[in-house]
Amino acid sequence: MRFYQVHLRNDLKGSFGFRWFTTRTEAVAVCKEHHASDPLDITGIEVVQIQPTRAGILEALRAYASHPDNG
Repeated sequence: MRFYQVHLRNDLKGSFGFRWFTTRTEAVAVCKEHHASDPLDITGIEVVQIQPTRAGILEALRAYASHPDNG
């Protein structure tokens, strides 16, 4: 399974957390919207591949859901 993690950040205020999408089109649209609201905003898209098995899903949850800045 492929997901797109959008990290919303600001140069002055730090992180605004993450948002998750199942399509790149949605992720790119959110990046553009976030950047348009404030030119200092920075966004990044990371492609996250998750194995569609119980072990793969649990591994992804441990890695991403427990992150201190998970939004």
